[in-house]
Amino acid sequence: MKISLFAGCFPVVLGACAATPTPLADVAALQAAASSNAPIVQPNQQSVVQGYEHRSVTDPKPWRELNDQQTSGEG
Repeated sequence: MKISLFAGCFPVVLGACAATPTPLADVAALQAAASSNAPIVQPNQQSVVQGYEHRSVTDPKPWRELNDQQTSGEG
């Protein structure tokens, strides 16, 4: 318990002893609006179901026959 309290307070004490705080980065340029004369590119609209192919439901084939077709016959 005492070790975790010491470990939690240690960075705060070191930060308070710092000579000068480091300045924050200048973010004013990042917050400025984009160039007003830049072209606006519209995305290509595509259908969500493009390329969909309807497949009807089929009954399963007998698995023993399919298994026998895939074996090499050795064994």
